[in-house]
Amino acid sequence: MISSKKIRERFSFKNIPEEEKERRRRLTANSVLMILAATVAILLVSVIYFFFVLSPVERAVDIRTRLLLNTLIAAIGLFVIMLGINQIKAIPYWVSSTIFIFLQIILGLFSDSPQQIMDGQSTLFFIIPILLAGVLIHSYATLFFATVISIIFLAYSLMTDFRFFNLLIVISFYFFAAIFAMIFRSLEKSTSQVRREAAQSQTILSELRGGFMLLDKDYRVLRSN
Repeated sequence: MISSKKIRERFSFKNIPEEEKERRRRLTANSVLMILAATVAILLVSVIYFFFVLSPVERAVDIRTRLLLNTLIAAIGLFVIMLGINQIKAIPYWVSSTIFIFLQIILGLFSDSPQQIMDGQSTLFFIIPILLAGVLIHSYATLFFATVISIIFLAYSLMTDFRFFNLLIVISFYFFAAIFAMIFRSLEKSTSQVRREAAQSQTILSELRGGFMLLDKDYRVLRSN
């Protein structure tokens, strides 16, 4: 039986070391930059297609491409703002990461038709925010965002057509979230154990009388007191 104190400790961000927080902040920045670059590339291709491939008559009736262009332009602006927010040290790393993931989910809802989003070729896109939640925020954040996306899908289907809502899709979100959570949790435990062992060895070495250095086979200093 897990006590409520242990549960709070597992979900608490206070126990995460500062270097780990900074590492996740950099991961968020790199993720935003990669997606921003991909968005700019897609925007350029879409602009070329819309203005140089389609005829004036086709452009007048091609509402889907117009929607895509507007969404991509909005995404670029939001991601640039996101990079600025991520650089503000006063804002916790998980806040900027959460905003980034929510932006992905919102933009994903405008990427295709309701049927393709909730039960079609665009549905797999929503596994990416679940995966990023475990990498950028916390291992158990995968389950949180699986719940958020499921609620959004339910609300979206009620606003459009409830026939698009597929319960198996929701179950699959939780299935992937549980797998990701177990993987990331084991990695977090391994990292914490390595840090504790390194801290213990450094403490023992510091208490020894005299000067000591631990070298590798190439005579590089690994530890010293």
